[in-house]
Amino acid sequence: MGGAIPTKANVVVRYRGTGAHKPILLLAHTDVSKPCARIDCRSLVFLEKDGYFYGRGTADDKAQAAVWVATLLRFKREGYRPDRDLILALTADEEGGGPYNGVDWLLQKHRNLIEAEFASTKARAACS
Repeated sequence: MGGAIPTKANVVVRYRGTGAHKPILLLAHTDVSKPCARIDCRSLVFLEKDGYFYGRGTADDKAQAAVWVATLLRFKREGYRPDRDLILALTADEEGGGPYNGVDWLLQKHRNLIEAEFASTKARAACS
């Protein structure tokens, strides 16, 4: 699909439904965690403590991207046809901004590919 720079590509897939309703946009980013000036250096090392995982990227968005891809593959395999198109956009960079923000790039360059009635995403702060 493309992106702001060659190393920040976006992927958009449209699973065709009946067209009875406007599409739904399923949005997830696929980048790795970026450096952050406010980060505590201890969180750069993966650690399990008291049943919780600590470290850069441990609560990131990759699981959501994988779930949506697996779901669309299952729909295709089983012949399921929803009442609307499902648009999956796997984007570069976080949803919240930055110079290579995939969502911003798609809105500016290929808005027609992601135009939907509403979007579903799991967003979080890059440096929480």
